[in-house]
Amino acid sequence: MKTLLTLYTGDDWKLDQPVMSNGLDRSYQAWGRVAQRQKVQITRASMTWYRRGAFTKYWRYDQRADRWEKIKKTIKPDGIYDKARVHDRKTGQQLVYLLGLKREIGSAIPMVNIPQFSELVDNKLTQAVIFADAMPSTQLWLPGASVKNPSGKTVVLKTIGGSGGTFVKITKNKSIPVKQLSIQQNFIMATKGGVLRDIRICYIGDQPQYVYSRVAAPGSLYTNVHMGAHMEFMKLKEIPELLVLCKRLMGPLRIFPKRIMSFDFLIDAKKGHPYLVETNTMPGTNNFSDALLERFFDRVTRYTLD
Repeated sequence: MKTLLTLYTGDDWKLDQPVMSNGLDRSYQAWGRVAQRQKVQITRASMTWYRRGAFTKYWRYDQRADRWEKIKKTIKPDGIYDKARVHDRKTGQQLVYLLGLKREIGSAIPMVNIPQFSELVDNKLTQAVIFADAMPSTQLWLPGASVKNPSGKTVVLKTIGGSGGTFVKITKNKSIPVKQLSIQQNFIMATKGGVLRDIRICYIGDQPQYVYSRVAAPGSLYTNVHMGAHMEFMKLKEIPELLVLCKRLMGPLRIFPKRIMSFDFLIDAKKGHPYLVETNTMPGTNNFSDALLERFFDRVTRYTLD
């Protein structure tokens, strides 16, 4: 039986069960059903449990009991699905020691989304460089600077790291202090019916898997689900132009062997022009149907272990 390990940050060994947030319990239940059919063992481990080519302990999922078991012995999995973020959750700053550890793990064990891929694609500065012709006009700001906005227009300011909209500031303030290395992007009025929304498309390799729109809460300019937005699933056949654009954007990334990622777009309400605003190597699966979860994790498992 092959073993697939999900890599994460933090240490939950002292707990009775691993930490599960944002609907992860449903995701692993679906993944467990898929793994049982494929005769694959699903495991989880903190990157801090890694020592010299293997993990010293791990969690193993028991599908029948729907529980995780602590296994205190060494394991070298057949493949790793990386869900370990290497930035500080409070500041968004990259944690260099965790980054070095992840690179070491990726050099020893086959990993979908090798560390160098995630470092490139999840970094908002490199996104702005690689995908410049598809993104809104972007400017870099150094710490200690102040963004002057005398006309009071809507300003979007993002730190280089971070996820989930936590380190994104959308404001009309006439002066915005810059505390960390950040990029400023032109605000795109991507409204439909007066409500802001974006479109996320997820890929495994070169193949699109699903697409949904994230609709901001009334009066909000944030399309992140944990900030009040809700999801509306779409069909891939509804977005042929975006799929053509994604195929072009994927071009320079094909140098990497295995990739799971998403593209986030805003569609200008007046001109209908699509703007890429972010890429993400760890798209979430909360609010998915059981059928979609099983289909997605079936493909993730096969792709990781192939």
